[in-house]
Amino acid sequence: MAREHTQRERMKRERRASERSPSERRQRECRRQQRRDADRWVFRRSVRGIDSETGAVMYAADDRRSEVSQERMDRIASAILLGILALPLIAGLVMVIFGDPWYSLQFTLIMVLYSVLLVLMPAKPVPVYVLLCVLNAVSIGHTDVPATLNWGLMDSGFAYRFVGFTVPAAGAVYALAALAWRRRTATAVICVGVIALAGANQSFPFVSLVRGVLTYTPRGAAIRFALASENLVPYIVAIAVGYGLRRWQEWEARREQLRRDAALQAERLRLLHSLHDSVAGSLSYAVLQCRNTAYGLPQDDPQRARLVGLEHHLEAILVTLRREVIEPAKQVLDEERA
Repeated sequence: MAREHTQRERMKRERRASERSPSERRQRECRRQQRRDADRWVFRRSVRGIDSETGAVMYAADDRRSEVSQERMDRIASAILLGILALPLIAGLVMVIFGDPWYSLQFTLIMVLYSVLLVLMPAKPVPVYVLLCVLNAVSIGHTDVPATLNWGLMDSGFAYRFVGFTVPAAGAVYALAALAWRRRTATAVICVGVIALAGANQSFPFVSLVRGVLTYTPRGAAIRFALASENLVPYIVAIAVGYGLRRWQEWEARREQLRRDAALQAERLRLLHSLHDSVAGSLSYAVLQCRNTAYGLPQDDPQRARLVGLEHHLEAILVTLRREVIEPAKQVLDEERA
């Protein structure tokens, strides 16, 4: 009796479905597809939301690690340059006592200023980088140093040139590389321009430079300026090295992020398969239990009809779960992984 009633209900539904016009069937299928697309969109938004939050946290951690590494490099460079200044500092103290007072004062002021900048470099990196480049430009523009100032231990002219030119040049090279590393390429280019102007003014006076720019053709003026600034190669190489290191670090961070995303997608796919196996297995077991229990009851038992209806309902739930949840979720994860 119950089975006949179920069959009659099924036949009625099929007859009503066959009596619908093609337009009604298309509309019904369109609404069903819209519901599926809406569910898929919600799932995709949730997945991407988790990805964006996770990615933001990861990128913030990468930026913090980058800042820590830059600060460490600043400390190392500051310690190395201060160590280089140790011997000239002793020489400067001896020069204050035994050497020429005027050049000893210049020598001491340069060392003190440079030491203060090196000490402040880890705390205020960008302003110190700019000041190091300016100090290098000033040292390039002033070369009126006596060749020898002998005071018994070493040649003070060599010491002055070492502290006044070599050490500032090394600091400027590091400063330009660090500016490019910190994505301050425009600031680094401006600093190179200041150093180039100082070098050009040292090669020939600034008035001659202006006169040459106004007198010669633009091409001739550019060639003259380039010849006067031939010592800019280390500074340009420093900017290129800093920029290249920064790009390499970003590429490594991007590759690490892609690796983490791939691992995250694989874990989600594994959890999805586990969920499907668990839920589908439970529903299949419930369907089998209903079927076995119903077949063991008499035909006219009302409990048998309820069990048969429950069996069909569980089968419909299982089909809907696979069609509207599992498959769209797999498709979204495949798209995200691709």
